[in-house]
Amino acid sequence: MQLTVPRLFHTVVLTLVVWAALCLPAQVANAADPIEITAIEYLLAPNSESFRTVAEPSFAPLWQTSDQPTLNMGYRPEGAWVRFHITNHAANEVKRLLLVDWSFTLIEARILNTARGEWSSAVHTGDSVAPHKRDVNSPIQVLPLSLPPGEAEVYLRLEATAPMLLPFRLLAPSELPKAERDNNLLMSAFFGAMLVMMLYNASLFIFTRDAAYLFYCAYVLSGAFYVASIFSFGPYFLWWDSPWLVSRATVLSVSLGFFGAALFERQFLELRRQGGWLLHLSHVVLGYWLCAALVSAFAPQAIGYVRIEHGGSLTCVAAIVIAVVCWRRGSISAGYFLVAWTGLVCATLGITLAMAGIIPMTNSIRSTQLAGFILEFLLLSVALAERINREKASRLQAQDALLLMQQQNTALLESSVASRTRQLEQANLELKRLSNTDSLTGLSNRRGFEEQVAAAIERKRSINPVLR
Repeated sequence: MQLTVPRLFHTVVLTLVVWAALCLPAQVANAADPIEITAIEYLLAPNSESFRTVAEPSFAPLWQTSDQPTLNMGYRPEGAWVRFHITNHAANEVKRLLLVDWSFTLIEARILNTARGEWSSAVHTGDSVAPHKRDVNSPIQVLPLSLPPGEAEVYLRLEATAPMLLPFRLLAPSELPKAERDNNLLMSAFFGAMLVMMLYNASLFIFTRDAAYLFYCAYVLSGAFYVASIFSFGPYFLWWDSPWLVSRATVLSVSLGFFGAALFERQFLELRRQGGWLLHLSHVVLGYWLCAALVSAFAPQAIGYVRIEHGGSLTCVAAIVIAVVCWRRGSISAGYFLVAWTGLVCATLGITLAMAGIIPMTNSIRSTQLAGFILEFLLLSVALAERINREKASRLQAQDALLLMQQQNTALLESSVASRTRQLEQANLELKRLSNTDSLTGLSNRRGFEEQVAAAIERKRSINPVLR
């Protein structure tokens, strides 16, 4: 069965749908939980304020509610606050873990017992908190909460360089090992797949010296950097002791990821040879993300002015337009890139809709994006391998054409040599005749007479041996 671009596209979309469907059952809530969350509010105030200050009545008019499925406060370099009201229907204190499915530089939480007016001690987590200093030593951003019976308020002090989304879950302490196991398996599968594909294409670059494989490896590395930053595994395992990288990794990884994708697309689709507005559009995209990377590296507090969420959407559209135009011009590689990139866009659509407040942000949506990354890099790796086969077939075809041309030239040369040989033989015969003929009478001359006599004697000797 021939693998066509439409069939490949349908396969990718079906795979993503199945992946999302398999992840959905993990989001079923526990109806028997005695903990009830009744309201979620946020305060756009600097995180330099204290917990007691933001809880005072003077701040009450500043607290806002959100009707979005997942709270999204956008870029807040100065920080923000969130509080939610909790009712503990149990008679005793209940231990719960607040698990946040998003990456924050710092999350600090305290509980206000509204009946007694007492504050709990602060607990911390976040990318900027060293693993051994977190109240729960886990790669997942999770906070321990001791919820008193009756009414209480949980206050969160938030700090992040990326858009502030707050998808969270309340887990029983016994559920944390399973959550950690699921995340570790997911990350291990993702980074293992990335490592295999990167090493495979790096070896192809060594043997073929094709720059497309080198740009592919760079794109894979930027994608792995993005996932490690967004899922907080990088700050926990790799760069927790680098405050500079911790405060910039999330936005920097997004910028480098899109920059790596644009570089690979330009090389893979041979846009320099295409030229025209396609190449200019590619250069605009590269310039934008290079500027975004520089801003996130040296002025992260100004990254909100770059509007990378809008730039990301426009980049996705530009990449699809470039791939479609190249495909319509006959580029087979563009078809593969179009399917791979469209699959990643579909997998990321859930996060985009969640950030827009249309659907809730869940761990399943984030996992679907990982599946989109794996499928994209796998398809691009297949496309590069298919290009090798195509180039090999093209070389074999050229060799066959060259061999056929050589055979034709050899036959033509042999025919020319044979024709020239016949002409020389005829010329020699004519010269011999002229040398044996008298030019005046046309009769045989003495040389001709002697040759004829010698030939006649030789014939008689062959017949009668006595004449010898």
